[in-house]
Amino acid sequence: MEDSDILTNLIDKTTHLEFSDDEAPIDQTPNPTTHFPIVAKVLCDKPLNHNAIKATLSKAWNIPPKTTINAITQNTLVFLLENEDDCRRIWRQSPWSFRGNLIVSKPWYPEEALADVDLSKYQIWAQVIGLPVVHVNKKSAEKIGNLIGKFIGTDLATDSHRWRKALRIRTEIDVANPLKDHIIFRCQGNRKIVLEIRYERLGDFCHVCGIVGHKFTTCPENPKSAEGSNHHFRFGPWLKAENDPIPNPFIPTYLQRPDSDPLIAPLAINKPKPSEPAGEDNPSPILNVTKVRTPMFTQNGVELVDDSKKEK
Repeated sequence: MEDSDILTNLIDKTTHLEFSDDEAPIDQTPNPTTHFPIVAKVLCDKPLNHNAIKATLSKAWNIPPKTTINAITQNTLVFLLENEDDCRRIWRQSPWSFRGNLIVSKPWYPEEALADVDLSKYQIWAQVIGLPVVHVNKKSAEKIGNLIGKFIGTDLATDSHRWRKALRIRTEIDVANPLKDHIIFRCQGNRKIVLEIRYERLGDFCHVCGIVGHKFTTCPENPKSAEGSNHHFRFGPWLKAENDPIPNPFIPTYLQRPDSDPLIAPLAINKPKPSEPAGEDNPSPILNVTKVRTPMFTQNGVELVDDSKKEK
């Protein structure tokens, strides 16, 4: 048979080949595991020493020295804990930090692939300062928490917890979003007040854009005029609750701005009618967030408007 005939025969055979997308059968029986893994990602824009991370977190978490720790990617490790209570404790007490860099930590469940573990958000306790006691309740906390990030919970166990300097709200924040330093709140009688926001155990963050994970020296939004000059920074150490003596210099300016100022002026304001004092049944005049004109406002604060008594 000539070469041309052989080639023609092969081509003819391949035209009759069929391909199937059927999945290969696999064993659906789950493999038992004795570990309770927790993934830890250090939010830093430069590579860090994995051994140093292991040593620091092992001591901070008070876990056994024999705990297996695997490096996953840059600045990301998985700790194979042998005690479920340790996993829950570490998760509840987050956020943690390494050399000032915030750590995103999440449990890794056996039914998940590594890609399913969401390391794009971190949970943190936020302190809301300046809220009148009459508005301090769980419903108000939930609405405020959802403006800071995503509301997780609050520590208002008893009435006595309302009589404190700050309302503590557990919230989940996307690592790509800037921190909020204030909320403009409309009280009864259409009186506006500024609620200051501070964060407990907050790691390093950019003083220019307010995002956790890098510093102003590597921030793409850093103007040349900001180098070596703090007065150009929009954010500062006052966002950390532990720095309580350091005042937020911007707080007094928010209510001094004219109504036309796009930083705090909404597109429309619904003026509330007189209402009864707030309580658990009538928790707060917070109901909706108005649209705003500039991205700066959505990054740094939110204006709340009372439409609870709108005429129907």
